[in-house]
Amino acid sequence: MNDNIEKIQETVKRLSVLGAELSKTKFSYKIVDGKNSKYWGDYIENLKNRHNKGKQYYSQIYLLMDLIEKDKAGIFLLKISKLEQLVTKFQELLEEIKENPSIMSPKDKQQSKWSKEIRKQTIEHSEKSLNHEKEMNRDFREFYDIHVKEILEI
Repeated sequence: MNDNIEKIQETVKRLSVLGAELSKTKFSYKIVDGKNSKYWGDYIENLKNRHNKGKQYYSQIYLLMDLIEKDKAGIFLLKISKLEQLVTKFQELLEEIKENPSIMSPKDKQQSKWSKEIRKQTIEHSEKSLNHEKEMNRDFREFYDIHVKEILEI
């Protein structure tokens, strides 16, 4: 049991460091209208950096959960996979916008159905990704409060 407690403590320390690094990333899921190709390229790079750091963070959460309650860890692993799918699709949509920034111009009255659909999907995936991350963080906070705090106090 002591060996497990030590692993939990080490994982919590790594999580703390990754959480601090993640909070320093300059990224917002908010979609802004009417920007140029360079803006969208930078936005995509920021998304990639944020997502890579997020994957490290959520993987540590999974490892922590796996040490304590394997069933919850399995469910959390599925949520990590869903986040990966959401962000991948979001990134694909952003690449389309980077190639054709006018998609995000609300003033363009001549937009094709395709452009309008890409814009709509981008906003939807932005919101879905953000909400999914919020849900994952909420689940982890609940897990931490119920299981981890008690173990760390021993």
